[in-house]
Amino acid sequence: MPSYFSICIGRQLASGGRAIGKLLAQRLDCAYYDKEIIFAAARESGFSPEVFERSDERPGFFATAIRSLSPFAQAADLASGPLSDDALFNFQCEGIRHAAARGNCIFIGRLANYVLRDNPRMLSVFVTADKDERARRIAQTENIDTEAALHLIEKADSRRADFYNFYSGLSWGAADGYDLCINSSRLGIEETASFIEAFARQQLKIE
Repeated sequence: MPSYFSICIGRQLASGGRAIGKLLAQRLDCAYYDKEIIFAAARESGFSPEVFERSDERPGFFATAIRSLSPFAQAADLASGPLSDDALFNFQCEGIRHAAARGNCIFIGRLANYVLRDNPRMLSVFVTADKDERARRIAQTENIDTEAALHLIEKADSRRADFYNFYSGLSWGAADGYDLCINSSRLGIEETASFIEAFARQQLKIE
């Protein structure tokens, strides 16, 4: 079997992780997966993508999402049935594994670095950025003030950390959990992508 590589990018909200991932996918000619994994998981499970998307990167929220779709569902049934948190999370993991087995991939978030931790050709990257820069991006894209943008940042980062920590038992964003941690504010989006590309080519032996 061919030995495909995967680059898994964890990121703070508005750090540029998605844009960097898309640039890497173009430059390395590989598949890009972000919310696409939600739809892959839905195909694997036979359930609606809405169930996965509403609970995306949120620990313990699968049952909440399902309960909102089916108000009469009982907590005990959700905990052990086919739509339990763990079951839906496992479907998402299978979507990641299947994508990685089919070809070279860039994965954005969704615990892909943990799911693929046994793959010797997996590179794990965490992208951060200065908070004031992140706040400016959010304020501009969402048309809100800086205070509201900072609130969104805190909420999103906390949710991502909870999801990652809950399922991996590791610490989201902690340097020792990644092959490379980088602040995109230092180089900008384009040059950060170039830096990661050079690092990936060297570490993964990409020609």
